[in-house]
Amino acid sequence: MRKLLLSISVLSLLLSCDVDPVEDVTASDLTTHITQREIPTYKGVFTTMNSEYRATVHILFPNEDSFSANTIASNYPRAIFKLHNGEIYTAYASERVEPNTTVKNLEFSSNDLRFTFSVEADGSEPTVSNVVFKNMESSVLVAKHTRQAPVTPITGTYNCINCNGHPNLDAGRVQTFNMMFTTADGESAVTTQSLLGTTQYNGIGYQDNCVATGNFTNCEINSGDGSTTTVGYLANGNPVYWSGTHNFNNEAPGANDCSGAWGTWSWQSNSYGVLTGQFESDPLVDCYTELLFEDFEDATVLYTTSVPEFTDNGTDYFIRTNGSNIGGSVSFSNIQGSSFFAAQDLDGDGAAPLQYVTFENIMISAYSSIQVSTYFAEDDDGSNEDWDAANDYVKIEYSYDGTTWTPVFAIENDGTTFNTAPQIDTDLDGIGDGTEITDTFIKYRAGFMNNGVTNPTASSTVSVRFAIYLDSGDEDIAIDNVLIEGQ
Repeated sequence: MRKLLLSISVLSLLLSCDVDPVEDVTASDLTTHITQREIPTYKGVFTTMNSEYRATVHILFPNEDSFSANTIASNYPRAIFKLHNGEIYTAYASERVEPNTTVKNLEFSSNDLRFTFSVEADGSEPTVSNVVFKNMESSVLVAKHTRQAPVTPITGTYNCINCNGHPNLDAGRVQTFNMMFTTADGESAVTTQSLLGTTQYNGIGYQDNCVATGNFTNCEINSGDGSTTTVGYLANGNPVYWSGTHNFNNEAPGANDCSGAWGTWSWQSNSYGVLTGQFESDPLVDCYTELLFEDFEDATVLYTTSVPEFTDNGTDYFIRTNGSNIGGSVSFSNIQGSSFFAAQDLDGDGAAPLQYVTFENIMISAYSSIQVSTYFAEDDDGSNEDWDAANDYVKIEYSYDGTTWTPVFAIENDGTTFNTAPQIDTDLDGIGDGTEITDTFIKYRAGFMNNGVTNPTASSTVSVRFAIYLDSGDEDIAIDNVLIEGQ
């Protein structure tokens, strides 16, 4: 069935350098319920054209019965921008507006934020233009928000994994990928706002196949309209495709509202071949709670190792490092900070070839779904990659009893007996068939459930470990920013 697409508007802007103090706006301001009288309200997404700032946008108009002689500001429409970092900026209109009337070039302003807004009397064709925010050119998309067609805005980013030297898609670089959903549950149209360098592309998508588990729902999301095309948008004349998951709280609107999305994308570029990467929503808006985070930056660590950490200052090592005490030819890019955990040729100094990095006794009794995300890299040996089918792998495993371990993520070679590149094993069958791990740190994620099947003893804790089997030189892995979350 063809999905209805959001009517959107795009803008380009100039900005001022005034500093705008963050206004104290309560959570209820951002989740205001529409009254029986359908007070006009518009929701959407915002980005600066350098991808530095992203925000959800909520433009509210007062009801004609709510005008106050005592509080002038309450008589004027206002716009609330909630940034991806949690900061909130509010701008007020320059004049009062009667509800359900045509609005032309209504100016909103505050010290740090300024734009103009237009809309037809029936709420169609909302347009935002001439935006000014912190002296940076920016863009906004908005749509009318109603009970029948609620708008759920999500801010986020994308990165490139296989970039082939594209100048605007350096491996590890993050750029804006915002989304708007027209319904919170079930089938929905999706509008996307993305940047490639400083060029904006607006696209389409759809949501379906939603499955609820307790207070949370997962839906499939894909580029296209669900019937006539699978193309999300055209970048430099060529199609961009994407697919992923939308996860959100399915309770009545209120304090528990949350919504997050993640997935993968591909683009057949003009000069650099097929490029691929990932997208994900900003952590502030998603529905997961942080349970554990290890960045490997200092000696205060949250993990244990199966043997004491070691290095020969060459190519035999199993250690938290900043790179200074492992082989000089080993190098990585997009390191998240200055240090990481690295392993190579584990039996080269007398240890067993299989070793573990374990995060133990993580409290999970309040959560039914657990997610593990980690940055991985592997020192690229060009055409001489050395991972073997029989012995080399990295797995993420979990256990509720410390005895039975279940894999949820794996890196293997492609099944060739000797000497090929490490790849994601997408179906955990022992053969790498997904994205190749390179010398650029890229974030990957996996998840598992906490229920009667996976946790039959109803344990209140879970342990997560990285099983690393590497038994020769040039067989290595590096790990950074391990994040374990629950919902």
